[in-house]
Amino acid sequence: MVTLIYVKDFSKFFEEHKEFIENQYKESTESVEEARPLNPDLDLFQKMIDINSFNIFEVFDEDKFIGYISLTMGPSMVNKGFVDAVVDHIVLDKEYRKKGVSLDMLSQIEEFLKDSEVDEVKLSIPATKQHDKFADRAGYIKTLSTHIKRLV
Repeated sequence: MVTLIYVKDFSKFFEEHKEFIENQYKESTESVEEARPLNPDLDLFQKMIDINSFNIFEVFDEDKFIGYISLTMGPSMVNKGFVDAVVDHIVLDKEYRKKGVSLDMLSQIEEFLKDSEVDEVKLSIPATKQHDKFADRAGYIKTLSTHIKRLV
């Protein structure tokens, strides 16, 4: 079982893990033509953390940083009184992939969301058969697809 640590200071998180984040971003965008450069708005992310709209957790195997998981939360657009969340990123060191670690991370996040009185969680992951199998193993149902079009 891995340990998830809630990030309170986004700038500190980004600076401490910048090389890891850059490498993971490069890997995830290799197949994307004209991928946008990595340039997060540190102040905006901090503001979103401060109002509990954006949450990020560092993932550790004992004392070793091995990844992170992030999510956004907010009121449901279609159901008054309900809170929804979207798991935006599950980023894990290659050495820890395909070993059940991502499922463990997601399970811990789901407990955090239950404690936060979130009613529904969506999982935003790449549209591949491998990722579909992961979502299925985690108990998620495929309900829609997301398509991206670069406008600039």
